Amino acid sequence: MNAHEVLVLDESLAVHSDLRDAFERRGYRVHSVRDMASARRAVDRDSFGAAVFGVDWNRVDGRAGTRNLLHEAARACPVLVLSDGDRLETRISALREGATDFIAKPYDPTFVVKRVQESMHAVKTPGGPHRILVVDDSLTYGHAVSRALVRDGHDVVLATTGKEAEEYLATQSPDAIFLDVFLPDVDGIDLAKRIRSAAATRDLPILLLTGRESTTIRARAIEANVSDFAAKNTPLDDLRARARTLIDGGGRRLAARPDPAAQTSAPLLGDALFDRIVVLSGLSAVLGRSTLTLGLKRANLEPASLTPTSLAAALPQIEQVLTTFLPSPDAKKRLASISELARESEGSR
Repeated sequence: MNAHEVLVLDESLAVHSDLRDAFERRGYRVHSVRDMASARRAVDRDSFGAAVFGVDWNRVDGRAGTRNLLHEAARACPVLVLSDGDRLETRISALREGATDFIAKPYDPTFVVKRVQESMHAVKTPGGPHRILVVDDSLTYGHAVSRALVRDGHDVVLATTGKEAEEYLATQSPDAIFLDVFLPDVDGIDLAKRIRSAAATRDLPILLLTGRESTTIRARAIEANVSDFAAKNTPLDDLRARARTLIDGGGRRLAARPDPAAQTSAPLLGDALFDRIVVLSGLSAVLGRSTLTLGLKRANLEPASLTPTSLAAALPQIEQVLTTFLPSPDAKKRLASISELARESEGSR
C-alpha cells in the first residue's frame, strides 16, 4: 500500500485543485481521476493510502454506479464519500454501503484531509474544523444554524427527530451535538441522557437549544450532564464561538449556578473570585469562562492570580466582553454587580 498517495474521484476540476493543494501541504500525493472507469482502473492497478469519491449519492444512479467500486476499494483502504446535499438518509446510506466516512458539499479541504488522516491512522487529530450534529425539528432554524457553522468549515449533520439522531449516531460519530429541548418524538433532555449512557458517545459535548431557560429545564439538563445552554434567539455568531469552545475545550459540563447573592466569610481570590465573576456575568458557564479569560488576558491578568484590586483594574475589559454578548442595559447591570463584588471582596480582606 502506498500510504502517502490518495485517489481522488470527482468530475470537478475545482475539487481536484482544492484537494490536491490541501493534501500536498500535508505531504501526500494525489492521483486524480474524473470518471468511474478511470477510478476502477486505478483501484485495480495501484494501491492507495485512502480514496475520496466525489459522487452524487442523492441520485439512485450515482449510488448504483459507485456501490461496487466502493466495496472493492474499501477492502484495501479507507474510502471517504464527498457528496452534494445534507440529507441524513443520504449520509447513512453511504456509510452503510461501506464508506469509511461521509462529508457533505460544500466542504472545507482541511476537514477532508483531517478525516482521511484519522481514518488511515485511527487516531483523532486536534483542532478544527469539526463535525456537528444539529437536532431540531424546525428546518428553518436548523438550516440557519448549519449555514453559520459551515462558515467555519464544519461538516454539519441535520436531524429533525430523536429517532433520526439516534439512527445517525449508530453509523457515524460527530464531534459535538446541538440538541433542541422540544422534539416531536422525544424529550431532548431524555435523549441527552441516552447519548451520555452509550460508551461511544458519553463524552460528546452537548449544547442544549431551548426557547426559554427555566429553572426546571436547567436542573434536568445538569442531571443529564449536558455541556452548555443556548437560547434559540442567541446570535448565530455566538453559536459559532460556542461550537469552537465546546469542542476544543473538551466539552466541559454544565454546572449548577451558585446563588449570586451568597457571600462567604473568606475573601475571594484567584479561581474562586473568577468563578463568581462568571456567575454574575449572566453568560453560560462555557462561554463566560472562555470570553472573560480572554478579557482578563487583555489586561495582563490570569484567573488563577485574580485579586479584588486587579479585578477593579480589569473592569473596562470585562465591560467590553459583556457588551459584546449582552444587550446594553443588561451588560450595565451585570458590570455593576461585578464591580460591587470587587468592593465587597476588597472589604472582606
